[in-house]
Amino acid sequence: MDSFKNYYSILNVSETAPHDEIKAAFRRMARLYAPDVNPDPSVTRRFEEILEAWGVLSDAAARREYDRSRGVWNLMEASPPFSAGRGAAPSSPSPSIDPIDRVKVEQMRVLGHAPHRRASRSRERNTEVEEYFERSGVPLLVLCSLLLLGVLGWLRLENLGNGRGALKAFLQGIIWGPLFWLSFWGIRFHVFTLWAGRKLGVLYPCLLGAAYAFFARWFLRDVRDAALPFGMDWLLWYASFVIIFAAFAVLLEPKGSERPM
Repeated sequence: MDSFKNYYSILNVSETAPHDEIKAAFRRMARLYAPDVNPDPSVTRRFEEILEAWGVLSDAAARREYDRSRGVWNLMEASPPFSAGRGAAPSSPSPSIDPIDRVKVEQMRVLGHAPHRRASRSRERNTEVEEYFERSGVPLLVLCSLLLLGVLGWLRLENLGNGRGALKAFLQGIIWGPLFWLSFWGIRFHVFTLWAGRKLGVLYPCLLGAAYAFFARWFLRDVRDAALPFGMDWLLWYASFVIIFAAFAVLLEPKGSERPM
């Protein structure tokens, strides 16, 4: 029965494990059984099985196909064996995907000896982008951040019933919200990729918030409450921006994605 491999057992994860847990298990076991870490020839086959298991379980479509194949195989194991007169039992189904070549570059990057480092980084970045934006909560949280910025700007108006002032307050939120997210994602995925994670989610709003505070004071100068001195007024605009976008940037960061510096 060993012609059909249990990839979940190979990576030591449950059959319902999410992608992040499988990815963490693969990284841990790949480092443990890497040929340059463990020169014992007996671990070579084990290392290849780890790569093969990751190649299937990391791809959603391949994983579904594999799970279906396992279901068929489990039924065949539970059924009575064929008699000699009726022919031999059919061979076990196996995934039609050969994952080793497909994931070779990424696995070599994980082990620290990729021959094409630039291509490996590009592939890793594309994978992270897909994992980041494929979550259903991303659009909702981004929209909420824009609305909250507009609401806080509206609350700083001299007259909350001023329709023109309310329109300008929400307009400045619509302008600066997308500006923040587009520039944040540009840095997050394409510029300083090593800064990806919660550190950037707090640092970048703190930097961009200074410019926003000056813009908001200027844009709403004719409708905002001007009773506060400049320093306190500027600080309130700055804090409203930083608190919203730092919190939402950290919430949007996938679990386990923060990298050691």
